[in-house]
Amino acid sequence: MTAKRSLVLFLCLGAMLLFVASCSKKEQSALLRLNLPEGHVSYVLMTTNTHSVFEGNDPQFDTRKTAVSKYRLECLDVDAEGVMTVRQTLLAVRVTEEKTDESFEFDSANPPAEMSPKQAIFAANINLPITMRITPEGRIVDVEGVEAIVERMLDTGPTLKFIDPKIHRKSMLEETTPEKLIGMPMKYTTDAVGVGKSFDIKYDTARAGIVTSVNRAVSISGKVHSLQDSVAQIIQEYQIEATIRISFPDEKPRIPFPDEKPGSDTVTGRGKSTIHLDTRTGLILQSTTPSESHAGLATESAGPGRMTAHQTTQVEMTTE
Repeated sequence: MTAKRSLVLFLCLGAMLLFVASCSKKEQSALLRLNLPEGHVSYVLMTTNTHSVFEGNDPQFDTRKTAVSKYRLECLDVDAEGVMTVRQTLLAVRVTEEKTDESFEFDSANPPAEMSPKQAIFAANINLPITMRITPEGRIVDVEGVEAIVERMLDTGPTLKFIDPKIHRKSMLEETTPEKLIGMPMKYTTDAVGVGKSFDIKYDTARAGIVTSVNRAVSISGKVHSLQDSVAQIIQEYQIEATIRISFPDEKPRIPFPDEKPGSDTVTGRGKSTIHLDTRTGLILQSTTPSESHAGLATESAGPGRMTAHQTTQVEMTTE
């Protein structure tokens, strides 16, 4: 073999190795975006365990709550920009809550003949679909169906005589936000992230309601730990800072408490999620998220000082 032929063979072999390495590198990158095809149907099971402790001028108030919810997700349409029209239906929910001085439970499979206002809220969500338009980043740009849920809440629950019905309906519409009804907590970068590489997501939300206004800043730091058979294992850490202001208009709706006073609430939270993500659709196949938050509430009715709240939460989610 001549030196010239040896050099050509060496260069070809080197180019082949570079090509293989490049392909391998691409295969080890996870595309982090929501990408549901039209007609896709999934079922989501979410279990949330929460422990909250409130301290202030009154004796300590302790609450433990467990909620198990099952949703059906169906992608109805995908436009040219990749924005998906998704219909979500809450099929079942079971809630138990133990407080310092009372307990509460609701099971949609066995609802009581007469429901309290709180039970009516859970019952109103069952089998009433919400249709939303979601970007590949996981941002909700439009929601339909909230009005029907609120109307059912008002029709199902007992009459609350101390609340003006018109004000109550307006408040319910303001307070029943998509985030409270939608079981898709993931936010996306829409970029390909290599195995072992990190990514950051930051976003702000603001909402002004008839009683409360909320400004929230969220910071997420994540890392793709592995990728196998289109399933990426992702570890995410997040921090949340929120300011909640309570105020009442001239026609006081007296929600949620007749004697409540204006005030403000600052909330900080942090958590860490272990997520198994289907990179073909962007859906969470399985996740575990332990988190904790701390709030300081100052109101005129609280008297001197501040009320404080500490909450720990464990959320487990599976999709099939």
